[in-house]
Amino acid sequence: MTPPLFSKLNQMSLVQPYFAHDINAVNDFKIQAMMYEFGVAGYGMFWVICESIAAQKSCTLPLKESYIRALASKAMVEVD
Repeated sequence: MTPPLFSKLNQMSLVQPYFAHDINAVNDFKIQAMMYEFGVAGYGMFWVICESIAAQKSCTLPLKESYIRALASKAMVEVD
């Protein structure tokens, strides 16, 4: 007989939503150019934006200052 805790865990989804992406993105010329200009903070911001877009049903984000500031805060970068 399965203990109640394990029974409950089996009913819960432990898999987080994900999107397929290139595991070798850091070697892409455009990514390298971005990193040259913005450093690893830019690379991190790129993935924060990609993940945020992928999390939306519409696969879009509004181009509003509040969203930009929220994403920057999430990535711990400053907005000029």
